[in-house]
Amino acid sequence: MSKSDTSEEAVFEAAIEAGADNVEDGGETWDIYSEYADFDRVRTAIKNAGFDIKNSELIMVPSTTVKVAGKDAQSTLRMMEDLEDNDDVQAVWANFDIDIKEMEAFGN
Repeated sequence: MSKSDTSEEAVFEAAIEAGADNVEDGGETWDIYSEYADFDRVRTAIKNAGFDIKNSELIMVPSTTVKVAGKDAQSTLRMMEDLEDNDDVQAVWANFDIDIKEMEAFGN
């Protein structure tokens, strides 16, 4: 939901009351996370509370991450890019943690 329309406190309160696990600052939006089984109930409760939902989708959030650096980071980023460019792939999720400087260097 758009940040310009709502305060953090109001969103957080409504989300937690709806059964959400977390609310995060997504830049221009508030990102609300819940368990898969609670997704529809949380989404409906947020909407019924009067909030304008810009987007809702199921995503994978890793419970653990793996630190990747150097050549392994480059290979991992290349593989992710190839998967995302594949027309037959609908979504790509991963549990790696790569330093932002290495990611920026890969993009150049």
